[in-house]
Amino acid sequence: MLLTSQNEKTEKVFPAMKNSERSFARRIDLTSLQLFVAVCELGSIGRAAEREYIAASAVSKRLSDLEAAVDTALLYRHSRGVTLTPAGESLLHHARNVLYGLERMQGELSEYADGVRGHVRVHATISAIVQFLPEDLGAFSKEHPQIKIDLQEHLSADVLQAVQEGTADIGICNMGQANTNGLQPRPYRTDKLVLVVPQDHALAQRTSISFEEVLEWDIVGLHGGSSISLAMRGAAARSGHPLHQRIQVTSLDAMCRMIDNGLGVGLIPDRAFELMHGVGHLKSVTLTDGWAQRTLSLVARDFDALPVTSRFGGTPRQRLGASGQGGCLKFQRQLFPTKTRTLMGRTLYDKIFDEHVIHTEEDGTSILYIDRHLVHEVTSPQAFEGLRLAGRKLWRINSVVATADHNTPPPAGSAVTTALKTPSAKNKSPR
Repeated sequence: MLLTSQNEKTEKVFPAMKNSERSFARRIDLTSLQLFVAVCELGSIGRAAEREYIAASAVSKRLSDLEAAVDTALLYRHSRGVTLTPAGESLLHHARNVLYGLERMQGELSEYADGVRGHVRVHATISAIVQFLPEDLGAFSKEHPQIKIDLQEHLSADVLQAVQEGTADIGICNMGQANTNGLQPRPYRTDKLVLVVPQDHALAQRTSISFEEVLEWDIVGLHGGSSISLAMRGAAARSGHPLHQRIQVTSLDAMCRMIDNGLGVGLIPDRAFELMHGVGHLKSVTLTDGWAQRTLSLVARDFDALPVTSRFGGTPRQRLGASGQGGCLKFQRQLFPTKTRTLMGRTLYDKIFDEHVIHTEEDGTSILYIDRHLVHEVTSPQAFEGLRLAGRKLWRINSVVATADHNTPPPAGSAVTTALKTPSAKNKSPR
């Protein structure tokens, strides 16, 4: 029989760092990195020491130790100050990233101390941000102010990459023909691209048009990596006509202003155009091409493996007034038009809740069958005094579970014992 030690098991599950990697991590300290960055920014050990309130000799010693730790020179020292070696420039880049990460960590942890109960990192395209996310995120944040949402705008390809690399928990983008690379997409919203032209344009009288006809005109578009630009280039290539995209901008309102001033025509999501009324004298024309109808997707590496703040305690918990980490799952569910819970893992709380639902209203309010009633701290007279004063009786005594605070039994004749001895209305319907 082959025996395996606990250490061997641990090493298999958590591969050890190489000795050189562990030793390097121990030799580098954050204070030295901070002083190194200060010296690089000011170009002088003396000025860096003055700014950081430390002796210049101490700064010089730490820099020498840092160079010894990386086994290479980081600075050229001369009479006028210091300049970076190639290795020093590389270290400066990484040191700034490390210090920035620490500042971000400190900021997030301080928010927990101020009452924040979780973070969800969302990367989304401009189409999703302009058309749908303000309402979805606004409603969620009002209901759950203790959940911090970090939202960044990116191109669809960058959104997918961020989710793949783990820098975003959730991505919202137009998948198109993109390779999912193992990501899990879920439907979020649909939109339709329309042609936007000035009101006095020759195409303004049209009710519909194919994109092949649009190719006869100069086009104002978003930057080349956007999903709309990629779709236009693909359609132009299939039609065999060139795409005259003379002007590229980074926002939809800038695009509308360019079109309003006669610099071309452009494609914009229909709802985004409706929301931007007032940006010029423009008119939309329906595109007849099938690819103009788009689906925006919600993307994650694994919905069941999302961080706790994004995964646990779904909608049923929120209906019972719970707070904290559960809010983020409700945020996810708000983003699904189907509003089903089959798209992601259900918690034990979800399962217990769903098994006791008698009826659910359209607004989400549920009537539950309660088969257990937990009373906490029954030694407190206030726990039952309100019931006694209101003339209300406890129902279904056999289903009541009471926990005594400090394991101290309630005194005879107290409000607790009086309430528990009151005959229950066992034949009444549960509530």
